[in-house]
Amino acid sequence: MTVRLKLSIVVAVSRAAPLSSEWLSRLGRQIDPETMEIVIIDQTVPLGSAAMAEDFPRVEAASPPLSSRVPPSSTAMTEDYPFVVRWPCDASARVPEMWSMGIEQARGEIVALTAAHCTPGDGWVAEILRAHQAEYAAIGGAIEIQPLASIIDWAIYFCRYSSYMTPFTARTVSDLAGDNVSYKRIALASCEHILRNGFWEPFIHAELRDHGFQLFLDPAIVVFQGHSFGFLGFMRQRFDHGHKYGSLRVATLTTGKRARLILLFPAIPFLLLYRCARRVMSKRRHRIRLVVSLPILLLFFLSWSLGELIGHCTGQPATP
Repeated sequence: MTVRLKLSIVVAVSRAAPLSSEWLSRLGRQIDPETMEIVIIDQTVPLGSAAMAEDFPRVEAASPPLSSRVPPSSTAMTEDYPFVVRWPCDASARVPEMWSMGIEQARGEIVALTAAHCTPGDGWVAEILRAHQAEYAAIGGAIEIQPLASIIDWAIYFCRYSSYMTPFTARTVSDLAGDNVSYKRIALASCEHILRNGFWEPFIHAELRDHGFQLFLDPAIVVFQGHSFGFLGFMRQRFDHGHKYGSLRVATLTTGKRARLILLFPAIPFLLLYRCARRVMSKRRHRIRLVVSLPILLLFFLSWSLGELIGHCTGQPATP
């Protein structure tokens, strides 16, 4: 029988941003071990490693597969946290696929997602629980940036998180960032068929809206982005995610719209850059860093757009 907890926190740990003991300690202080758990999907723990216990059952999961459950006592980092469950995953897994694996294992009535490169702020867990007293199915929060970030980290921040930079007012929205979001389990149950392909936020959130669920953005729920990728690593990640997004999106497009998007490819990086810059400038914060990072930002958006173009060209349309 599956034990239901109040909250599960699913954390994606990539090779580019390993989990630190300081990160785990900061979040661990916010956890009630009787009613909450942290589910870590970790690329830095090799599949089949000697640290994995043989007396835990193998779990059948979406590809790339999870391996045997790692008990909290098997690593020094997690031995003081009995509410932590750590699962290795294949090095080729994308973060959305890691989130999907974690959701499959989570036992909480509320499931929160984040990643090791985003440090939860003080009171993060309490604010999530407070916000979920309302009827909203999905609740996201603010994403700020750690002090002393490099120019590459600033460009990554603007590229990925400018929509979630404070200040903003609490409101219903059409999309949320997977790095700081939580869901009522009943809502996620309506997306199981999509989750098989990974937790790609635009498609998950579109499905939730189609089922009549509301998404809410709350500035009191805050995480802080730290170092996640170098320049080349993020360029590859943007291309890969853009390619996956374009491939999946084809199934929702008419032939005419697909052709228009392909033809508009040269303008899309500049349109994305304009929208990002407009958002940041409207916040009246970090303007100098935005200007300095503009050339890098344009390259990031170009990489995404090229991946999306190839996805649009090669993806399979929906069956009539």
